[in-house]
Amino acid sequence: MEVIQFLIVNELALRGNYILEEEKEQGLFQNLFEYTCMKDPNLNEVLTHIPQNATYRSPEIQNQIIQAMVQAVRSSIVKDINESDVKWFTLMEDGTRDKNNRENIALAIRYVKDGVVNESLLMVKTTENLDAATFTELTLNTLTENNIDPLVCLANAMMAQNIDENDEPFKSEYFETLDILIAELQRRFSDNDDLINSIASLDELDVDKMVPLKNLGLKIPSREEASVVKAYLSRNEDIMENTLQVLYRQREAFKDTYELLRLWRPWDVALQCESTFSTLTAINRPQRLSMGHERAGM
Repeated sequence: MEVIQFLIVNELALRGNYILEEEKEQGLFQNLFEYTCMKDPNLNEVLTHIPQNATYRSPEIQNQIIQAMVQAVRSSIVKDINESDVKWFTLMEDGTRDKNNRENIALAIRYVKDGVVNESLLMVKTTENLDAATFTELTLNTLTENNIDPLVCLANAMMAQNIDENDEPFKSEYFETLDILIAELQRRFSDNDDLINSIASLDELDVDKMVPLKNLGLKIPSREEASVVKAYLSRNEDIMENTLQVLYRQREAFKDTYELLRLWRPWDVALQCESTFSTLTAINRPQRLSMGHERAGM
């Protein structure tokens, strides 16, 4: 099991070519297992005396062990989500066609646990379509299967890509269409500029700009608390942690500030156009593309 775990964590293929003349498989799992037996006399003795038709090293057994590991990791992720600092979370979805011409949907969840913002990949599935109905069905089914309440989803960030490289007319119209959309959004939602500015002010801890949030029923910190928090953070600038992690240790002293920021952190990803370094990049790793999708999507 530890051999399989090592290969998976390092994104290495378990199996390789089977040499008919030698009746032997030349794969990393087999070679690493043999190397482990050389270093572990007890394991080597067990392997020597057990029936050779019950060594539990077949591809089927390997896949079963991988599936058990996946389920253990997924259960741990779900437990953290359901026991997070705030019940709200953000869905991060990515739909794209990979190099093997398969439509893939990945779903990750962003949440705050112990003052740390986490992005955890929950599933990768193949689908024939990337339309809204397919996204919705897969999302709700995945959340329900993992006992995650969809009603506490705070926001959804979607990065879908389903563009044919030969669709040049559509590409040439992209910026014109984008300009029209931005103008229309500005026309319809310009009344929310103050709210957007107040959200942006959270990083600056500008209490005056937080008034729209207060009008929504959220509790904002007092001027005195915000002033003390700014001074405290300035003294911790050299610490390699984000603001939320620093405040987590002083959450009782800066309660209102911490409560407001931890509500905001799961949501701010929804305002990003791209999430290049997010967990979702895992679905397009070269190693994943070289294996059967049933194994890759476990």
